[in-house]
Amino acid sequence: MNKSSNIVYYGLAVLSLKGISLIMMPIVTRYLSVSDYGMLNFLVSIASMLSIILSFGLSELLYRFNDFEDKKRQHIFYKACLKIALFSAGICLTTSVFLVDFVMSVLPTQVSTKALSFLFINLGGSVVLSLPLAILRIHGEAKKIHACCSFARCTTSNLYGFAS
Repeated sequence: MNKSSNIVYYGLAVLSLKGISLIMMPIVTRYLSVSDYGMLNFLVSIASMLSIILSFGLSELLYRFNDFEDKKRQHIFYKACLKIALFSAGICLTTSVFLVDFVMSVLPTQVSTKALSFLFINLGGSVVLSLPLAILRIHGEAKKIHACCSFARCTTSNLYGFAS
């Protein structure tokens, strides 16, 4: 795939993310009460902090140390990163199932158990999903990235629809 079509696909991805945010903001503020909007903002802040901790910077690590001459060593490196990401996702899944009540007792404000569980599930999925997306970006596969992100957006919106 040539560079200009990669640029177009990346531009479409950025436009779709920004467009969804722009469309969702008036909808969210209209249908959520002030306390619900505050809880949503609090959950987004938790997700932002935890995503940094749980991802271990693996996707950035892939970009930085991807200059392997031997394909076998490159695959070993990818597998090691995937194992760490799956471990992190396991922590998120365990937290969402078994430790969500403990996490709620530590939080300074009251949040929904279901919302917190879905937040941890989403964090685990995003940690694992970030690695293949980084690998696709490294290899210049923008079309596959666009398809993968579209699938992830649909899955996430269905999860949130199920949670409410």
